[in-house]
Amino acid sequence: RRSGDEYVLVVREVPTPQAVLLAADRIQQAVRDPFNLQHGNELLITTSVGIAVFPDHATDAGALLRNADVALARSKQRGQGLVTVFDSKMLDAARDRLELEKDLRDALGSGGLSLHYQPKYWIRGKKRLVGCEALLRWTHPTKGSISPARFIPVAEESGLIVPIGAWVLSEACRQRKRWADTKVDVGRVSVNVSALQFARTDFAGSVTRAMRPSGIDPSWLEIELTESAVMSDVDRAAERLESLRKLGVKVSVDDFGTGYSSLAYLTRLPVDVLKIDRSFVRDLDAADERGREAKALAGGIAYLGHALGLEVIAEGVETEGQLSSLRALDCDAIQGYLYGKPLAP
Repeated sequence: RRSGDEYVLVVREVPTPQAVLLAADRIQQAVRDPFNLQHGNELLITTSVGIAVFPDHATDAGALLRNADVALARSKQRGQGLVTVFDSKMLDAARDRLELEKDLRDALGSGGLSLHYQPKYWIRGKKRLVGCEALLRWTHPTKGSISPARFIPVAEESGLIVPIGAWVLSEACRQRKRWADTKVDVGRVSVNVSALQFARTDFAGSVTRAMRPSGIDPSWLEIELTESAVMSDVDRAAERLESLRKLGVKVSVDDFGTGYSSLAYLTRLPVDVLKIDRSFVRDLDAADERGREAKALAGGIAYLGHALGLEVIAEGVETEGQLSSLRALDCDAIQGYLYGKPLAP
């Protein structure tokens, strides 16, 4: 046992690479058997494995162990219960990731991060601006613009997402106050919150601290949470969401219909808005079975949301055909490139 839940197995006499894979498979099979606990409960465990082979991958014990660690990290990134054999390209990827994490940490401290805002429009009746979503952007001093798809996972894995998320909340509140001071009404500003942020005991307190310096009206702020963040522990999520409601802050469930959707759970959560995921919107104007399925799913979400007294908004709207379908399905509002791309303040 090396530490925590990590173990090292040294396999001597390896005639072929397949022999190591067979050893890993035997370990996984053994651990996969359920552990029987008291009162008839069972505990199921998965095992991730990283493999490095002497002398192909390293010629000393320290390097061999480090390379096995790199392979293990790759296994965990790919999912649970996987086996990965070390490849020299993994070292380059690991170095790039560490460099990206360091640069991201520096950007947080030096003002390298910024927010863009994508407008949201009401589409029932007369079109009007009702809000915008704050979207994080990072411009690296030498590498230029770095995609959120690349740096957000690094922020989540490293824990940087918590201080970054606190900055995003505070900056969005400051910007909303600047707009209000210049008589510009953009409606609610919505901020995406990670599951790590939301899981913190003092989450409602962190939202209060973000709003306090700017003194904004709490009803101008909307917190967007993914299904996975609220559905993983519904009772605790309900408590935290109720704390936000008491502050006067609105709550939106993002990407609805793509994860842990449960009607029973949804009725217990004090939320205000359902967002139809872009994966359903994308196929709305398709003239085949995909289009019919997308309309059925989007229409079902809109009906459910309205039955629960919620506002329903669709994201990723890019064509007039999608807009026409969403109007027919009684969707309340939309955001997407059709009406507006993310913009600087």
